Amino acid sequence: MLSCKNIKGGVLSIGSDERKINRETFDKLRKRTKLAKGDILLSSVGTVGEMLLLKTEPENIEFQRSVAIIKPNYDVISSEFLYNSLNLQKEMVTNAAHGAVQQCLFLSDIGDFKTILPTSDYMEKYTVIISPYYEQISKNQQEIQRLTTLRDTLLPKLMSGEIDVENIQI
Repeated sequence: MLSCKNIKGGVLSIGSDERKINRETFDKLRKRTKLAKGDILLSSVGTVGEMLLLKTEPENIEFQRSVAIIKPNYDVISSEFLYNSLNLQKEMVTNAAHGAVQQCLFLSDIGDFKTILPTSDYMEKYTVIISPYYEQISKNQQEIQRLTTLRDTLLPKLMSGEIDVENIQI
């Protein structure tokens, strides 16, 4: 179970200490959120305005209500275009937040956001050009996550002497 603290700078960070939920709770959440590839995640509580574009199908993750899930209408706009449009208007997004102690962005505020809608021809060309970049970013993020997990697993074993690297040639 992830929250807005897991989204920073367009990157999803998943630590080993994240809250675990049972399958029944997960299924209820997934039925409610219908989290899918192409969704835009927007932190809506606390540090408002952090965004992430999901470029892969989310398998075993769900988010607390501190994260708004924006589902593009693909008949009108691509997820990449909407994500970039919102990122370009980040000041508008953060200024829409309410609250003196803890900032909060309501779903009605998000629904009021405006963006330019280009022609479908332009949208298609834009998406064809930009999609490979987002695919590569997603692959890089997955590799970073894999390597981070590997580091976190190996480092304690190296420090304790459980793994000996004395005879390894590099």
